[in-house]
Formats: sequence, structure tokens, C-alpha cells
Amino acid sequence: MNTQISAPSALELERLKASLSIDLEREKSRLQTELEQEKHRLSAQREEEARRAKRSEVVYLELGQHMRSLNTFLWQVPGLVIAITGGLWFGAASIENLQSKRIALGFTAAVDLLMIPIVWRMRMLFQRNLAYQMKYESNTLDGPAAASSWKYVVIGIWTLLLGAGGVISVCGAISPELVRRSEPSGLVAAHKESNSRPAAAPEQGQPALPASTGNAQERTGAKGQARASDGRSAANPAPTADGAVSGNVK
Repeated sequence: MNTQISAPSALELERLKASLSIDLEREKSRLQTELEQEKHRLSAQREEEARRAKRSEVVYLELGQHMRSLNTFLWQVPGLVIAITGGLWFGAASIENLQSKRIALGFTAAVDLLMIPIVWRMRMLFQRNLAYQMKYESNTLDGPAAASSWKYVVIGIWTLLLGAGGVISVCGAISPELVRRSEPSGLVAAHKESNSRPAAAPEQGQPALPASTGNAQERTGAKGQARASDGRSAANPAPTADGAVSGNVK
């Protein structure tokens, strides 16, 4: 059996080896290029995810600051409404002009009723920020955050109170003659009368005293007379029904 390879066959073998070597180099170059492209794509993807996570964290922190500001202002609304409503109602009850009362009470009703959409708008902004924060926490923490079923109770109570205040103010603006301050009690009226009473005329040669000093002296004299009357009653006991005298019997 002839095992020798002819010259043309050796040339073809060398040519085939060279062709395979060229194809192998091309394949290696292509694979190297694809590997570099994949590494670049994965690196860019990781950088984009890192930027997105950083942006989400920054938004989360900024929304927390906004929620604190909204919560602070939201809890300041009742005090503001109470101050405006109470002041205007006191002023309306203190004046006598009916037209001025209508204006004051109408403005009070407008403030109370217009505060309702304002507080609801603030509550919606607060809820939107809260929903984003809960979504962020559900993606970064173990499990989603628990949602409360009482989230609109406070704003509902405020709406009810603001609506009631607005309705009462409207009724007061319709009938302003019913809005007036109550008369002072008998004790207060007596105190005012005693303070407004003029002081007694001083005797000749004595300096005049102010009205308050004279009233104090009158009260002191009345107390002394009452004590003297009690002493006389104790010294001279009244006789009883059988003619005996009440008191200690010697």
C-alpha cells in the first residue's frame, strides 16, 4: 500500500490548513468583538441601573421633605381657620350695623367653604408622594408596606367641621340680627354699677378719694356693720317659744 502523499496533495493540504487558520482567526476576532460589545452593553446597563437607583433614592428623600412640609402646613390650617372664624364672629357680634355683620359673616363663610378644596388638594399631593414612597420601599425592602384603611378620616372630619362652620356663617349672614353678644350676668352688672358709682363728697378739710377707694370703704363699712349685728345677736339671744332664753344657763 502506497502511503506517500503526492506533491499536489501536500500543496492542497497546506492550502486547506492556511484557509482553516484564516477562518479560525476571523472567528476569534468576531467572538472577541462580540465579547467586547457585550461587556460594554452590560457595563452601560449597570451604570444606567445605578443612576436610576440613585435618582429614585434622591426623589424618595426629596418627597419625604415635601411630605413633611405638606404635613406641617396641613396641620396649621385648623388653627388658621379657627382664628379667622372666631375673630370675625366676635367682631360681628360686637358691632350693631347689620350690613357690616353680613359682610363679616359672609367673608367667614367664604373662608370656611373655600378651605375645603384647599385641604383636599393638599391631601391628594400628600397621597401621591406617599404612594411613590411606598412603591420605592416595596422594591427595596422585604415586601410591600402595609396600607392604612383610615387614611382619609382626619380630612373627612375637617371637611365636616369646615362645612358646618360655613353653613352656620351663611345662616348668620342671612339673619344678622340674631348675632349679638349676650348681656352680662347680674354679678358682673352689679360690679360695673358699683365701680361707676361716684364717690361720696369729702368733708371739709379732708382730701377727695377716688371712686374705687370710696367703694372699698363702703364695702368695709358694710362688713363691719354685719359683724356688729352678729355680735349683738349673740349677746342678746332671742327668746324661744316657751319663753326661755336660748344660750348657756348658769
